[in-house]
Amino acid sequence: MNTLKQFIKTITDSDKTTFLYFFTLAFNSIVALFIPLIRMLFILPFKLDTIFIFIIFSFLWIISLKHILNRLIKNSSSKIILFFIFLNLFSSFINNFTIFNSNLNILFNIFISILFFFIGMSIVDYTVFYKLIGWVAILSFFSIILNIFVFKSDFLNSANYNQDYGYILVLTSIVYFDKLNYKVTFFNLIIFTLSFFLIVFLGARGPLLILLVYIILRVVIFSSRIRIFIFFWSFFILSLIFYFNLDFLEEISISLNLSTRIFYVIRNFTFFNEERIRLIEISIELFLKNFFFGVGPFVDRILVANELGITSVDIALGYYSHNFFIEILLQYGFFVSIIIFGFIIILTFRILLLKKPIVLKKVFLYFLCIGFLSLFFSSSYIESKFFYLFIGLLSNFYGNNLKYAS
Repeated sequence: MNTLKQFIKTITDSDKTTFLYFFTLAFNSIVALFIPLIRMLFILPFKLDTIFIFIIFSFLWIISLKHILNRLIKNSSSKIILFFIFLNLFSSFINNFTIFNSNLNILFNIFISILFFFIGMSIVDYTVFYKLIGWVAILSFFSIILNIFVFKSDFLNSANYNQDYGYILVLTSIVYFDKLNYKVTFFNLIIFTLSFFLIVFLGARGPLLILLVYIILRVVIFSSRIRIFIFFWSFFILSLIFYFNLDFLEEISISLNLSTRIFYVIRNFTFFNEERIRLIEISIELFLKNFFFGVGPFVDRILVANELGITSVDIALGYYSHNFFIEILLQYGFFVSIIIFGFIIILTFRILLLKKPIVLKKVFLYFLCIGFLSLFFSSSYIESKFFYLFIGLLSNFYGNNLKYAS
């Protein structure tokens, strides 16, 4: 035990947080990579392989927590933001515990969301964090490749697509598109191209839309006018090539035993299906009935499901608007929502309009797309860990606003 304490003391606080950030951001990829490798060799009782990973995860947070909390305390301007975040998470927890007490997975996601918020709030060196994201992206890529083609995981759900894998890969594709804009290399081009087509072949619409939005924003924000002009013409031509080769690409997807859902969506232009539109309509109607104070986190799902004649609480879990603005309006009412929207929109524009540091803008743009814009296509902010990392980044910037302004 003394030896372990001495070893921990030799590790600097900066190194601790670096390891922590990497392990936390890459957690899903590490689990997806490590556990199948172990189970190819032998099966451990009581899921000891999974427990081992959680022990490492917990250990890193324990030895780093004091340092992270010190950073948060020094960021005095963001204490009020931290208070409201915890108030929201606590409210979500209480509603979830009483309404969805059989769905412990959501409670776990809320807990992980708190940790991701801590990460966003405590970043000091954005250059190191930017490099870490690159390592997480490549680990995620190889993790998905091995799971699909080597471990032969049963990854397609009943709807014949995999949204989770798509969202893991969208980070890889975003990072390597960014790298291509900095330096065109064969490796960067291959990783971006393969991750893009894997997102298409996995069949989820959300990751593909987020990638396209990121590509447009990345070019518009960081490029000159002539480069923007060249990009949009190139994008138009490549889109035509893609569209006229849908049959060929679909055959490749079938031969790989992957999904053909995206090809159906593109041919029929059904990026927004009728069920999602109906959920939005019902949510707006309920908001107008509860205009000032809303109905509270998770309660909206019960009410939306009831409007559709669904009385089962467990089934009601997925019945929400899939639109961040409408979800917030329905849950918190008009006045609180305006404050939340104002905080996000104003700080987002202030960061994107910064001339320096460029690396802050790049990191922020990653999570603007993955953690915020994704909430207009799928998932809910309550259980989206990258949303809370995004809010952590906003809060971090707010607390250091004068430093960046100078």
